[in-house]
Amino acid sequence: MSALSQIRRRRLGAALLVGGLLSAGSLFSLAADAPAYVVEGQVFDEAGQGLATVTVVAVERFEHLTLPGMERPAREQVIARARTDAAGFYRLDLGTGPFRGRIVLRVGGGSGWDRVRYAVPAEKNLTGELRRRPRVVANCRVEDAVGWAEVEHAIARAGGPQTRRGRVLRRHGLPLETRTTEDGAVEWHYPRVTYVFRGDSLVESRPEPAPRQVSRKEAS
Repeated sequence: MSALSQIRRRRLGAALLVGGLLSAGSLFSLAADAPAYVVEGQVFDEAGQGLATVTVVAVERFEHLTLPGMERPAREQVIARARTDAAGFYRLDLGTGPFRGRIVLRVGGGSGWDRVRYAVPAEKNLTGELRRRPRVVANCRVEDAVGWAEVEHAIARAGGPQTRRGRVLRRHGLPLETRTTEDGAVEWHYPRVTYVFRGDSLVESRPEPAPRQVSRKEAS
């Protein structure tokens, strides 16, 4: 190999080394400059009152491209979770991404949600907004549950939310059925429990068996 070829190879190797270092530096710079995504806002009711201790979740949802009739449920993963403070405000730190699915905001629901009082808000798709800017303000107005006005009137007729009947109505809503027994007791029937009143006193609460599931064979 000639001396000229060796010099060229050394120069090429040095150039590749410098280029590799520059590329690595560029990637590091991009990672360091990646924005931190934040979603924040307030959860409030129809009167504008902030709702405390409401669970707010940001979910990344991955849709499956399938043929008609072969649909599969979307796959999801929780990115961030928070609870609203005493005034209804929350903040979700989503990290720096990258996000490959749709980003969906989910407010309320779950086992602790007051379904007698409030409707579960619809999910909100934040994907487009997060593509335009890393910080998004997403407020959520929670509407009254269907039938809440009737429940509220029933509580008032029962003497208020602190009475025995008022507490039952506030917890379960309106009973599916009411029945007066021969001895004058009043029964309120709910899907899993029955309450028995005599005058203003709650004298009994008894669990009801869950409805038996009917198989397809029995239904046919």
